[in-house]
Amino acid sequence: GYILLIGQVVMNLVISVILDGYEEGKEDTSYCFDVCKSLWPKFDPDLRMAIPLGQAVRFIWQATCEVAGKEIGSTPADMARIPMKFAKALDLLAQGPDAQVHFTTAARQVLRFLAVLEHHGPGDIIEE
Repeated sequence: GYILLIGQVVMNLVISVILDGYEEGKEDTSYCFDVCKSLWPKFDPDLRMAIPLGQAVRFIWQATCEVAGKEIGSTPADMARIPMKFAKALDLLAQGPDAQVHFTTAARQVLRFLAVLEHHGPGDIIEE
């Protein structure tokens, strides 16, 4: 009987830890997508859902700053000026001969940059 009781307690403890971790991992990203949706028409006035790579970098940087609620440095003029912490998280797929980046790809990149900020903090981001 005693072993059965201890087994139940341990199993309940494991389940509560798993459920707690699931709730933490299920953070609400709707605000990020709302910001991306509101900023996108400024970069893509025709709403073709794809913009050139250079514009995409500026969009991602601006959206990241707005969602984070803080300035994380000046907008990089080109890919070579992105701080190294962000460059390591960069995963942009530019398609076609004119290197177009789709909205969903850019929005996912904003989420990656926000994860970098959460992990490193804005003070650790050094522009090189």
